[in-house]
Amino acid sequence: RMGKNKVDHSKVIPDLSNRKVTFCKRKKDLIKRAIELSRMCNRQVSLLLHDPETGRVVHYTSTSEFTLVEGHRAMVAAKEREGAFEQFTDDDYDNLCSLDFRGVRYKKKVANNSQFLDQVQ
Repeated sequence: RMGKNKVDHSKVIPDLSNRKVTFCKRKKDLIKRAIELSRMCNRQVSLLLHDPETGRVVHYTSTSEFTLVEGHRAMVAAKEREGAFEQFTDDDYDNLCSLDFRGVRYKKKVANNSQFLDQVQ
């Protein structure tokens, strides 16, 4: 039996065809996970995917009332409250992979234009 090759999730897939197939499969899984998170945890979820190569946009919201505008309003309001806003980018990948979320509370802080993760046990 042949095993699967180890995939480096931090790099772009060089082959365009493989990249498109991977995007389609993972897009479906990401949307399913967003739906599960919304239903299981009773949270409003908004997900926006943009493909700059094709110009296509995929938008998911947990309810029709929770639009991008409502999500933006919630984000602006959360930024005003200490510890109420978290923002992640691709640069956070290694930190997120190394965190044990079962035993660690985490908080994203932004200070002096530098972002870092505080681990509080």
